[in-house]
Amino acid sequence: MSKCNHRDTLLNLDSILQLNSIAEDLELAINYIPVQTVAGTVVDQTEEFLNNMKKRILLLGCRGMLGSDMGNMLTQSGYDTTSKDYPEIDITDKVSLKKAMAKAKPEIVVNCAAYTDVDGCETNIETAFAVNAEGVKNIAEVCKKIKAKLVHYSTDYIFDGG
Repeated sequence: MSKCNHRDTLLNLDSILQLNSIAEDLELAINYIPVQTVAGTVVDQTEEFLNNMKKRILLLGCRGMLGSDMGNMLTQSGYDTTSKDYPEIDITDKVSLKKAMAKAKPEIVVNCAAYTDVDGCETNIETAFAVNAEGVKNIAEVCKKIKAKLVHYSTDYIFDGG
């Protein structure tokens, strides 16, 4: 089996994050030019302002193939990223998930966590369902509660687009 190429997925996420920032912050950035007067001198604070516009991201499933590549891309792009994986965070345990997400305070949650062993999913149906369905539901519910956006990835084994 050849290694999956996540280049398009990573580029799409970066585009989503950039467009999200632009959509939310463009009007503010255009109408607000941050300046500060220090001892009679005007100091332009545009760079500091733009750096503060970056979103806090919580990456779940950071040790998997996609999650590892995603973490590298987010870090290299300068996003304020916290990366977690099982057993640090258990998406099937809603209480644990709430605590971890409250601590990270993400504005965006990127979920790459999954039970990906296709044969294992067929023999361990309850575990696969707990991770790939209930775990994702838990993430979505906590994101809704803390008003974080959720980016979730799946495979064509789950939904082939048809």
